[in-house]
Amino acid sequence: MSAQNPTDLQQDYGLPSRRGQVASRVGKGDEYYVSLARWDRDGDSIARLRLRVFSAMGALTPHCESDEIDADENHCRHAVVRDRDGVIVASARLEWQDGSAKVSRVTIRDDWRGRGTRAALLVLLNDVAQVTGVVLDLSPNH
Repeated sequence: MSAQNPTDLQQDYGLPSRRGQVASRVGKGDEYYVSLARWDRDGDSIARLRLRVFSAMGALTPHCESDEIDADENHCRHAVVRDRDGVIVASARLEWQDGSAKVSRVTIRDDWRGRGTRAALLVLLNDVAQVTGVVLDLSPNH
């Protein structure tokens, strides 16, 4: 399977590309890009980010960096936030089964927290859920 660029993935769903700018802690603006990602292309970067963030939080669990769901395109999609250099600074996973979906594995690099990245990820994953016809459960138990 050939890798698609994130814009192509979003076009497959009829979704626009998203781009934003946040104010950094030092006062200058940081540009970021929100897009869908493919595990076969971006999985290593997402897994490293998860390991880094979960280690810092003291929340390491077996397989915290990846599991069998991550590569299953029939049951999950990944959204990422990339900085202006293309480095993944945040990620989240939309997983679904039997018509309902949940967001999991939301991971945001410490220096990018509080800057709108979580909301940007959730907006994109909500759009994907709507287009694919699954009901997104945002209850705190998920």
